[in-house]
Amino acid sequence: MVALAVAPFPHLEVSDLELRRRGPSYTVDTLRAIQAREPDADLFFIVGSDTIAELPSWRRLDEIVRLATIVTVVRPGAPRRYRAAAFPALAAGEIARLNEFVVAMPLRGESSTDIRARIAAGKPFRHLVPPGVADYIERHGLYR
Repeated sequence: MVALAVAPFPHLEVSDLELRRRGPSYTVDTLRAIQAREPDADLFFIVGSDTIAELPSWRRLDEIVRLATIVTVVRPGAPRRYRAAAFPALAAGEIARLNEFVVAMPLRGESSTDIRARIAAGKPFRHLVPPGVADYIERHGLYR
């Protein structure tokens, strides 16, 4: 469904790298693999601000921050800033870099959970997902 969602955007690419990996898949491993394949690329890793509290537990967060620019999209009710006290493994410069790319943007009121619930209840949902994704959901009877 991701491939269907990005099909209209030729500058976007879907990777199955994590699907092909055996065992647990960690962000740091994915970023290492992408960097090895594209050594001159600038990598950006987009997270919701609701992830801020979880990041200290991620494997090799210090390396993730060095491999990619973390772009944080603000979510309602979630923190907007990275606080040094919550990230003892990161240097002050790395914390500053995390706070450099915090993006506030218009938010949709629906979550993926809400969309699946609408589908299960037989309510209209096509206006909430890309056309190719809506077709796929209907064709395969998903979330009913």
